Amino acid sequence: MLEDMTPEAARGLADFLVRELQQEFATTRKVLAAVPADHCGYKPTERCMSALELATHIAIGEAFFLRGVLTGAFEWKAMEFQTPEEVAAYYDATIPALIEQVNALPAENLAQLVTFAVWTQPAVSYL
Repeated sequence: MLEDMTPEAARGLADFLVRELQQEFATTRKVLAAVPADHCGYKPTERCMSALELATHIAIGEAFFLRGVLTGAFEWKAMEFQTPEEVAAYYDATIPALIEQVNALPAENLAQLVTFAVWTQPAVSYL
């Protein structure tokens, strides 16, 4: 069970996931940068987010989960960007530092139980 995760197991899982996050950073960055500024308001349907809203959600969502692992609490920080370039700049300035901070966490912090909505799991599981 996840609730019984040892600090050693949490550290091993974090070591694997942090490497994945570092590799995926470049891909996500390319996707965010590819949102065309002149079409960032595009929505496939009215029920969908615009391209800019979706890019914003991706960038802020990744920071949300990384900060939750770091602090043991989840707090949504709503942000609004005017251009895809602003989203990419936020992502560049925020995510690598958060990933490094998570990588430096003691194993005990990674194994601590954290609640998000109705789920209580070891912090590392939110990576």
